[in-house]
Amino acid sequence: VNSELFSILFRKYSKTGMYMFRPLKGHAAVKGTPVEHTTAILIHDHDVTYYSYGTGHQECLDHVQRYLISCIQNEPELEWAIKMLALLGKLREEAKKVDETRQANQQTDASENEDETEAPIIVTNDDGEVHSRFSSEMFESYRNELLENTRKGLEEYEVHPAKSWFPDGKNLCERMNEHPDDYLLFLRDDEVSCSNATAELGARSVKRKLAACMEFRGFLGVIAYCEGKSCIETLLKEGKELLPSIANIFRREISDTDKLKHLKTALPLYDDAITSDEDAIEKYTKRLDNAKAELAEREKELACSQKKYDEFKQVRINSVGPDGEESNDEENARMTIVAKEHAVYVATREAKDVEKRLDFNRKHLEKMRAGKSKCDSEIEKLCEKIAKDAKPESVTEINDEDESLLADISAPEIQEAIVRVNSCRARYESLSEEWTQETSKFGKAVIDANIVRQVIDETTGKPTYQYGSDTEMDKAVQEQQIAQKHEEVLKAIEDLTEAQKNLDALIKKRKKRNYKKNRKKATRETNSSDQEKVPA
Repeated sequence: VNSELFSILFRKYSKTGMYMFRPLKGHAAVKGTPVEHTTAILIHDHDVTYYSYGTGHQECLDHVQRYLISCIQNEPELEWAIKMLALLGKLREEAKKVDETRQANQQTDASENEDETEAPIIVTNDDGEVHSRFSSEMFESYRNELLENTRKGLEEYEVHPAKSWFPDGKNLCERMNEHPDDYLLFLRDDEVSCSNATAELGARSVKRKLAACMEFRGFLGVIAYCEGKSCIETLLKEGKELLPSIANIFRREISDTDKLKHLKTALPLYDDAITSDEDAIEKYTKRLDNAKAELAEREKELACSQKKYDEFKQVRINSVGPDGEESNDEENARMTIVAKEHAVYVATREAKDVEKRLDFNRKHLEKMRAGKSKCDSEIEKLCEKIAKDAKPESVTEINDEDESLLADISAPEIQEAIVRVNSCRARYESLSEEWTQETSKFGKAVIDANIVRQVIDETTGKPTYQYGSDTEMDKAVQEQQIAQKHEEVLKAIEDLTEAQKNLDALIKKRKKRNYKKNRKKATRETNSSDQEKVPA
């Protein structure tokens, strides 16, 4: 599932439930999941793919015990499976007793602390140490006993070779002999369980929905279901109230940046759908032409057969009358007409089916193009809105009246302030463009690493599904670069705002000074005119 979703869950919650779905198996299924870069211990059924990841491995003993029971039933002449089944059952029972004893001791210590103080002191194991269920001597003795059983089992298989229809027993014996620590790791680490039953139970609901008819319409639907189930499972593990927590998720305000990110995430999906529809239209157009040509050929053959039958029928009518018995040639011609009519029916049905699919893909292509056009327009509007909100107030424009004020002694100061404002604006626009490019690049890399693509196999011509891309992405480095660019943009906005305020202050100061100067001049002119009007 989306690695960004799990990074959010890991940062916010200590207990996380993760459900993943892949249309492929092997390393392609692990790519893009937390398993790819984990340093934890993996508890899994036997799959050689998982041995390339993690720092430790524990085979699920539930599956191993089922294999051993099958060995006992299908290979009654061998004894190693009986001894191994008894050994694993004994180890699981003893490990269970050890866990119960430790849990009882912890509860006793907590009750004693509660009697001594008002609040109990809860001691957690955060030191990173590994606590073993058994001592190293006991572990070595159990390990040697397991190896002894596997050696005897291999000797028994030399005397009684494995059956061709049941190789599971010998394969299990060889695996346990080669990797005994992967079956007994739960004895050395009390944080490791001997079974992955919890994961199997959680995944059962997804498997049931996959098996049910019409539950999912495609792989993207399964992935969306797994993402939603992961969030719900995480909330339940954390003890949160489920309905209020989910309601708060949808009630939160989504910023314009998040909306823009979601829309940009949808663009590659539209492109993939449009490309797929175009390929399908091209393929079905060729098939429709071939089907029409085939139909025309079959209709021509039917006309020829009908003409031949009419000739034989006319000969019979002329010779013995209309009630006469059909000749062999006439009967064969009539049977040929029936076969040709069936061929025409098949060709007509094929042509209609192809034409129906072609019409569907054409309508779907128009719908996808309209959706992409709408998405592009919304992205453009959001970009303009975000740029307008992030951009500081425009610098005060200087009109003709203000330009006349720049002719005095303070003009160089104002000219220098204007140059600084223009320089700050150019720097802001440049950094804003770089920040947008980095964000778009990072979003595209995340999309390429987490989407399912439909690819046409060149050999078979059938659609196959591919998860992720071959490009590697260092997410932490790109996030750091984006954050650094954003800080530079904010600093450029501050510098531009400061330069603008300085220019506005200078212009306002010059306006005030010139206003006082012009007022004094007007007062002097008024006084002089009044003196001229007074008689001598």
